[in-house]
Amino acid sequence: MVDIAQVDAPASDPAFDRGTTPVRAWWMLAVLLTLTTLAFLDRYIVAMLVQPIKQDLKLTDFEIGLLLGPAFALSYGLAALPCGWAVDHFARRRILLISCFCWSVATMAGGLARSFGALFAARVGVGVGEASLGPVSYSLLADAFPRRRLGLATAIFQTGAKLGGAIAFGIGGLFVAWASYIIGVTPGLAGVAPWHLVLFMVGAPGLIVAFLTLSFAEPQRKGVQTEGLTNRAAIVQFARENRALLSLMFAGFGLVGLCNSALIQWVPTFMERRFGWMPIEYGPTLAAINLVAAAVAIGQGAVVDHLYARGMKDIWLRFYSWLLAIALPIAWAAFVMPSPWACMIFVGALNAIALPFFMYISSTIALVAPSRLRGQLNASFLTFIGVVSAGLGPLLVGFITTYILNDDNAIGTSLMITVGGSLTMAFLIIRLALKPARIAILRSGTAQG
Repeated sequence: MVDIAQVDAPASDPAFDRGTTPVRAWWMLAVLLTLTTLAFLDRYIVAMLVQPIKQDLKLTDFEIGLLLGPAFALSYGLAALPCGWAVDHFARRRILLISCFCWSVATMAGGLARSFGALFAARVGVGVGEASLGPVSYSLLADAFPRRRLGLATAIFQTGAKLGGAIAFGIGGLFVAWASYIIGVTPGLAGVAPWHLVLFMVGAPGLIVAFLTLSFAEPQRKGVQTEGLTNRAAIVQFARENRALLSLMFAGFGLVGLCNSALIQWVPTFMERRFGWMPIEYGPTLAAINLVAAAVAIGQGAVVDHLYARGMKDIWLRFYSWLLAIALPIAWAAFVMPSPWACMIFVGALNAIALPFFMYISSTIALVAPSRLRGQLNASFLTFIGVVSAGLGPLLVGFITTYILNDDNAIGTSLMITVGGSLTMAFLIIRLALKPARIAILRSGTAQG
């Protein structure tokens, strides 16, 4: 019998034994952080442009929900599976280089859209381009960092999502104002809407930043391998052995992803409709929220690494269940606050506590899965969260507002139902996942020992 407190990295891996991390690994992390920041800027900037897009293209909230949710999320999720397979079989830097070019060009293409269909197609392109970013990054990090440093490294990487959101929200309003000025003084841009120019501006830098992927070497793949099995057979065997854990993680984190996407895409519109705040007012506040959440996520990673080193090998899911318990009352109260600042404080607390969540998925996978399966497993979660969660979250809010409440000004109620309900169910499911998580970690430790 293997004691769970003794399950650790393979003794044959010197980096695990020493607990050291080469400088090149930290540089690789810096590049990945830069790329994910840029990707999330391209992803989130549309949330700052909802009102002008809606007015210019004469769309309903439900159609806006399609742009914010399924247009990006379905393509992102469906493309993640083949991308995950490619990550496990081909050079990961090359995949990342191509992907960055793709999502940057697609973002710029949105700046040329003159109809709902054209903008929908552009957002699909962004989703396909960004689909490999997660699987590539988590695979690289798991191979470059020892387990006792993986929590901090993954948390730092995940701050890119918050940094990208901070930039989108912080300067989105300024971008719109600046674009309006440029269009006004440039005769050749007559007929171009400010939001067109904004999308073009935020997409262009990626064509240069993509070359940073050539500045680091790929780490050697490590961890338990699956000799004697085809890749398909290895996936099937792993899924069969860990079906309880995987099913509960898919359900629980899928609900958290639904909550996350609903908040990101609709809070700016909520602040405009409920409190009359304009992008130049709520943008800096949302940017500050994302920066605080990024810092808290790094702190969470450091705490989890400390607890892991002290023998709590199932700490990833256990710690996250504690965070969800704290977040639940905040989620139900945030959108009934009487003042905009109180609402922003609650939304900020929710973002900081519970919404940097994928590091808990990827780190759990790193503990229990063979190295050659991690890209596909991370991609499977990204697919599920992308298709179901990120697609359904914004769409659900728009559907409730348009077809159930039949009142655009009731968007706060729609957000409360979506966010509060999804996090409540997620908490219960993640708690159920703790036992199978412990079993899977023991099994992985026995195989590695």
